[in-house]
Amino acid sequence: MGQQPGTGIHEYLKHVLYSPDAKPTPYPEPSKRIIYDQLVQLQGVFSTLGVQQSEFHANDGRVMHLLKAHGTIPIHYQGCKYNIPIIIWLTSGFPQHSPLVYVMPTTTMVIKAGHPHVDGSGQVGVPMIRNWNPSASNLLELTLQMCELFGKEPPLYSAAAAQGAGAAGGATNPRPSPPPVVQPPQGYPSYPSQPPLPPPFPQGAGRPYSHADGEP
Repeated sequence: MGQQPGTGIHEYLKHVLYSPDAKPTPYPEPSKRIIYDQLVQLQGVFSTLGVQQSEFHANDGRVMHLLKAHGTIPIHYQGCKYNIPIIIWLTSGFPQHSPLVYVMPTTTMVIKAGHPHVDGSGQVGVPMIRNWNPSASNLLELTLQMCELFGKEPPLYSAAAAQGAGAAGGATNPRPSPPPVVQPPQGYPSYPSQPPLPPPFPQGAGRPYSHADGEP
């Protein structure tokens, strides 16, 4: 369960991290205050990211109740603002180790092949993640770096544009069309709201990705 209407992030995190009635998290006590501070700071700047505790199924079969930030982050590409859907998992080793970050393409979106910072599964590997320093790195700076780098080269593209490129002989469209931006699906925390839709491009003009509905 994520933040509920009328429930601020401070109260929600205090409950998840410290209440005996909450589902147990794997974070050691010294890490909880850092996690609390970083998530409050992150949502203070990126109100389009909700905070939620969810089950995480590890590769070794363990099931943990981890905190995550998910929703959209804005980028600016060719003078227009778009929203990239992402999820940031705070793994059991956070903040000593980097979070696990994915872009979350929906059924109308595809991940750009060969993207320098996102692999084929959607996992993000920007420089701050690869060179994580717990004394200097934090969630806000990481998210700002993603906005900057994704604005230079968007990682998500319209599936229809990608199919059209394949039908045209396999040529890669460097500026494929974005899918429509809609309200978040069920499963996203109702707090906060999403930003306005980006303006459309002229008919026939190429453009990148955007946010569409789909379960994270």
